[in-house]
Amino acid sequence: MGGGQTAAYAYRSDNRRIHSRNASGSETIYFYGADGMRIATYTYTMITYNGNAEIQLTQQSQNVYFLGKPISAEGNLVSTDRLGSVRSGGPGGLGYQAQYPYGVEYSLTANDREKYATYTRDSATGFDYATNRYYASQWGRFLSPDPYVNSAGLGDPGSWNRYAYTGGDPINRSDPTGNAWICIGISDDCLLTYFDDNPSGGAGGAGSPHARGPYSDSGQHGGHGGQGIGITKLSTTSKKAISVQNDLRWLQAAIAQDPNCDHWLQSNGQNINLAINYMLDAPGSGATAMMVGVGSFSDNAVNAMAGTGGTNLTPGSMLITVNTSGAFFNSGPASSVGYGVPSWITGGSPAAQALILLHELAHVVGAAGFNNNDYGNATAEKNNNTLVMRNCGDIVNLLGNH
Repeated sequence: MGGGQTAAYAYRSDNRRIHSRNASGSETIYFYGADGMRIATYTYTMITYNGNAEIQLTQQSQNVYFLGKPISAEGNLVSTDRLGSVRSGGPGGLGYQAQYPYGVEYSLTANDREKYATYTRDSATGFDYATNRYYASQWGRFLSPDPYVNSAGLGDPGSWNRYAYTGGDPINRSDPTGNAWICIGISDDCLLTYFDDNPSGGAGGAGSPHARGPYSDSGQHGGHGGQGIGITKLSTTSKKAISVQNDLRWLQAAIAQDPNCDHWLQSNGQNINLAINYMLDAPGSGATAMMVGVGSFSDNAVNAMAGTGGTNLTPGSMLITVNTSGAFFNSGPASSVGYGVPSWITGGSPAAQALILLHELAHVVGAAGFNNNDYGNATAEKNNNTLVMRNCGDIVNLLGNH
């Protein structure tokens, strides 16, 4: 870099940037809110107060959000599109900013600010900081492979390129954290090939897709054995449906009090509290209907499922559906709850109900290490349930089999 200086960055444990120094030596400190969104930047100077050396912070800019979208970024009013790309506003009151599908600008504008799909474009490199990876808009790909080793699925050849951005669909998908893409809206062109199928009685659901974010439903239609699964007597208002919803509300509060579980469920950059609010159609969540309910499954070995792909349900209508004939409501051995489930957790118990819902929540938000393709794979399902117990086991243990 010019002037003998080199740009440098520092990050905290979740890969969010907390410090930067540009080529001229100017340094910036970044602060984030509880939801992981950047709220302000500061410069600092060393001062002496009462004979003691202290750091004095001076606010440089702030971000303001409404319903999760920025309306002011770096102190400038902005408007964004559905992908989170800034389309107008910014330093100096920039007007409309057109971009090609993978983020290259029609006309270059100032860097070191959020531009494409929530990413910050750095002046030092021209690359986009995507929290967990760097993205090159001029190439339409990430600079490092997907850190999730099971990201490649046999049923989706496009996933074999672990450098690809959003599986090659930058129109209908985004990847806010650089770890996993999510669907923007509901369409057959925005499908995942990951399934949570468990014909032997696990906490997953046959043919069920898992949105990698709380606001989308995606999946390969067909599902279980290529036949899909039929769900009848779907309800979000029956006594059993309300009991599932109340269990989920209790879990929401318990997760907030359990740092390990909370951190794990938000490891993919999703806000688990907002996700649950959305599913439950809470006021201000942006949802338009209750998306948690119960139904009668054509395969009673399946306890619950996330999403609607591979079923007869209306696409996007449900995010978690529990089988009224499965181990959530009915007694049975631990094997009815799923592979890898501790033997003391029996079907129909509060612990089984919590484990089943936590399993589905982990799929919906794409929790770290969770294998979305565990259909017919006892090892994968066992590993998934082990992850639930390892990270959220205190909650499950608290309930016991009472």
